[in-house]
Amino acid sequence: MSVKYSEIFSEYDITKWGIQFPDDAEATIMDTLGTAEESMEVRTVTKNKRNMPWKTRTKATGAGEVKVSAHIREDVYGQMFGMYVDGYKDGVMAYGTLSVHEQFCMTEMVEDEDGNVKLKAYPCCTVKEGISRKVETNAEEIAEVELTISVDPDVDGNGMYQVIVQSDTDTAMVENWMSNFDSSLVKPADSAEEGSGTEGEDTGESGTV
Repeated sequence: MSVKYSEIFSEYDITKWGIQFPDDAEATIMDTLGTAEESMEVRTVTKNKRNMPWKTRTKATGAGEVKVSAHIREDVYGQMFGMYVDGYKDGVMAYGTLSVHEQFCMTEMVEDEDGNVKLKAYPCCTVKEGISRKVETNAEEIAEVELTISVDPDVDGNGMYQVIVQSDTDTAMVENWMSNFDSSLVKPADSAEEGSGTEGEDTGESGTV
């Protein structure tokens, strides 16, 4: 079980966020996320006794969504929406029947009002809705892009990970969280070695007849 953080942490400022597609060596890190509103799903089971509610149990599904508003790099935006379609001249993107929204990992670095840091990750994300943009000519404020991002559970059944960085938090995990997150990063080293078995061991049996 994780060590509990015994202080109040109020999410106040998203200082960085990252988007990493499966073929990327590392995430694209940006400092342009204005808002992020997460909502994770649960499933509640009720047990009745004599036609009256007796017991309820609520369990997370690992799925959910995050609504974000941000200024996004054009190449990242295009890849999110599957706009890099073959058959057109260099620099041309298109959105239509051949566009498949790509899955990506989204990470966030969040600070509280005292500068304490929380790292968050959503390893299996896709943009839920189609392209929706508004342009206001000569506006005094440039509008941010709004996206609704679907969150799916990963192979371990988790849709979201987080850690509050403290003095004894694993350094390698903190250093790689934003740029190259996957679930192996948050697991103890010995769990990665489980199941290695006896491969390569000498059984003492000869292969000659």
